[in-house]
Formats: sequence, structure tokens, C-alpha cells
Amino acid sequence: MLTKQAWCTACLVSKVSNNAALSAVGNRIIAEVTQPGFMKALANAARAVVAVSELLRSEAAARQLAGPTFEVVTFSAATDMLLADTASAVGLYVKGMTDALSSLLCGPRAAASRPKVPNEATQIVEALVESELFAAAAATLVDSPNAFASAGLSASGLQEVCQEMRTACGSLAGAVGQLALLRDELASCRGQEGARLAAGLWRMGQHGAVRRLQVALLDQLAAHAGMGARLEEAGQEIEQERQQEVAAQGRAVGQGPGKNVQQQQQEAEGWAGSSGSWWFAREEAERGQLLGIESGRGRSRGGSPPERDRCEQESYHCEVLGATIGWWCGEQPEAEPGAGVSTTRPPPLLAARLTARAAEAVCLLCRGKGLDGGYGPAPTSMFTLVQVKPHGVRGTAC
Repeated sequence: MLTKQAWCTACLVSKVSNNAALSAVGNRIIAEVTQPGFMKALANAARAVVAVSELLRSEAAARQLAGPTFEVVTFSAATDMLLADTASAVGLYVKGMTDALSSLLCGPRAAASRPKVPNEATQIVEALVESELFAAAAATLVDSPNAFASAGLSASGLQEVCQEMRTACGSLAGAVGQLALLRDELASCRGQEGARLAAGLWRMGQHGAVRRLQVALLDQLAAHAGMGARLEEAGQEIEQERQQEVAAQGRAVGQGPGKNVQQQQQEAEGWAGSSGSWWFAREEAERGQLLGIESGRGRSRGGSPPERDRCEQESYHCEVLGATIGWWCGEQPEAEPGAGVSTTRPPPLLAARLTARAAEAVCLLCRGKGLDGGYGPAPTSMFTLVQVKPHGVRGTAC
């Protein structure tokens, strides 16, 4: 209930924050729903549902929690549905917050505020960073149990879970990509206060759940391009090459791994072994179909998706690139003294492998390959709207 109310409120905030006639109302709403305590409550609720789902993987624990009133399979199925619903609702709330930030920093009234950061934007960014809501939202996806392994879910229940998971994917991919662009806007156009807030957004990407989500999204992109059989194999190859690279650098310094190598090992934590581990992308790859889409919805006689579906899929993949490669290629601030490891980028080898695989996937999809015929014989070429620069893929913030 809390997550549904939060989502509705966030959607309202994104609408009114850019409307001068409703600015007073919008400011009051923002002040209420962007308090750190409110976002912490959402984050804690999401973590609790993930923890219960994890616990219920044990039949003994499920039997104990279900008690005499419910059958274990019924209780487990209800928890799977609750987790999917939570992932969708929290994802939509987070996307609503980034939409509100975009209106505040890049909307029609934003130019007049430069270089000052609007107070409402400061409050949203600080609350997002302090609450770790992004990490909690990411965990509802990447740490969720495989719904296909749930004995209690009916066919319609499984379809609903997949639909909610797909909604959450779209919301979080769009939100992370949007934050990457807003982060750069804050760092470059908003003075010292903007730089401080941008550094906080950078730190959000350090969390292991956010890192796993970024790799999972690129896994899903590869699965959609028909490259899914190689997901786990690619993850193993990446980890083997990373270990070889660290060992070689350790030999180069003579006395075992030096400080620089140890730091690289720390920075690799949360990335290594994550490729191929997300059940949703893996199931799409193994089943050869897009999950969470109603069976037969809008398919032509030839079995290809209609133009609208292809556009939606292409748009989603653009957001995935913005949330991953786009996030990594920003100008990261220097680490503060005593702050420890601060990079939110994968190790260079992993970044190169993931980027190359993503490029191959996009090429296949643009040629009509992959699940459901990719983008079809005449793709809309939304990727031409994404700026390609020497250091990565970027979009436009404002």
C-alpha cells in the first residue's frame, strides 16, 4: 500500500513541478514525499520483501512462516506476487522522482535558476542518496527469486509477475539513465552545490545491487538480440580474464599485489560473476521469447510485433544503454580523502567486454535479428538520437 501511494504521489509531483499555476501545490507535495524518512521507509519496505522472498526459498522457513492457516505453496506464490508488485511500484516511484528532478533542473523555468540549484531539487537528491532507495529498488529485480521455480504460481500469476518485472525494468533503466544526465548537468552548470550533489549521485552507483542491475540490463539486451546462450559463458570468461589481469599486475610490482592492484580488486567487487546470473534475462534467453508481454498482443500474421511494440523495445534498449554505458562514461569527481573506493565504473576489461557485447546486440536487433524479429526490417533508428562520443554513449540532459 505504501509503495502504491508513493508511486501515485511521484507521478503527480512530476506533473505539477513544471506547472507555474500549480507550483505551490507541487512544492508542498515534494516537501512531503521527498523527506529522507519517507524514502527510507520505502527502501526498508522493499528490502523486507526481498528478504522474505529469499527466506522462503527454504521450504522449512516457508512452512514456519505460513503457519497453519495457509498452504506453503500459496504463501510462497503470494510473496512472489508481492515482490513483483513492490519492484514495479518502487521503480515507478523512483522514475517519478527523476522526472521531477528533470523538470526542476531542465524544465521551462530551470534556466532562470542557474547556477543556483532549486531547493526542491537539493532535497530530492539528498533524500535519494541518504535513503539508498535506488539500491533497494535494484535489489527487488536482481535479488528476486526465479518466479518460474515457484510451484504455487498459476500461469496467469506468472504472467502478472513477468509484467510487473518488465515495468520495473523500464522504470529503473529510464531513471538511472536520466540521473546520469542530470548528474552531469549538476556538475557542469550548477556551481559548488551542484558539484556536491553530483558527487552524491555518483556514490549511488557504488552499491552492489546497482552494479548487478547494470550488468543484468546488458545481459537482457544481449538476450533480446538472441545472444542469450552466451550469457553465462561470457560472465565466466570475463571473470577469468580479470583474475589474470590482476595476477599479471601483481607480478609487475614484484612483491605480490601492490596498493593499486588491491584497490582494483576492491573496485571489481560487485561486478565479477554477475553476468548471466539474473533469472529474468536468463529465462528470456532460454525460452526465446520476451517475457511480460501478453501472448499474441498485436502480432501480425507473419508473427512479427507491430511497429508500436518495436518502437517501445528500441526505446527501452536506448534507456538501458544510458543507464549502463552512459552512466559509466561521465566525468567522475575525485574521491574525498578517506572515502575509500569511489569508482562506479566496471574494471576496464569488464567494461570493454560489456560494451562490445552491447554493440553487437544492437547491430543484430537493427538487422531484424533476435527475439520477435528485433526491431523489424525497418527500424526507427532511435539510436541516432543518442550522441556517440570518443569516451562513450551520451544523450541530452536538458
